[in-house]
Amino acid sequence: MTALTRFIFCLFACFLLLRIGRRRIVIISATGTAVFSLILSGYMFGRVGEYYLDKYVIGICVFGYVGLNTIGLLTIPGMMIGELLPHRARGIGGGCTMFIFNLTLFSVTKFFPMVKSMIGMSGVFMIFGLSAVIMTIFTWLIFPETKNQTLQEIEDYFNEGNVLWIKRRKSQKQRLTTPSDA
Repeated sequence: MTALTRFIFCLFACFLLLRIGRRRIVIISATGTAVFSLILSGYMFGRVGEYYLDKYVIGICVFGYVGLNTIGLLTIPGMMIGELLPHRARGIGGGCTMFIFNLTLFSVTKFFPMVKSMIGMSGVFMIFGLSAVIMTIFTWLIFPETKNQTLQEIEDYFNEGNVLWIKRRKSQKQRLTTPSDA
């Protein structure tokens, strides 16, 4: 069921990527992932016995977590390789980046049983939720909009010295969020 959920939300992500900016998608994805993870963690931590609501609350939270995680946090990193790396470095840089990304996913999967036995499932989802909160804050503060931007415009953004998106003047943000004439 989670694989079907990922597939459906991956199709939905394709639609969203054509309609709204990458920055907004990541903020929605990270925020939703954080909310569902923290609700699930709190629910699992606070329950004493088995209730008839368990399967509904846990099911909704798990599928919400999987779906919203898929929309942005699993799809955007691959897209960003093509948008942030120069053409001559895209092959090696993209390969190395995806290697590290998949190695991290593999490591988390391998350490999951040990962490679960140490802190329980509620603790694991608490870690997931807090990580997603950090991702939301990072995205809100720093992550630039790259949709419809040339590589040169993105490089100019990072070369200006002030990488905090929220401290940019409105004219700078509009320049980075409106389609270029190129």
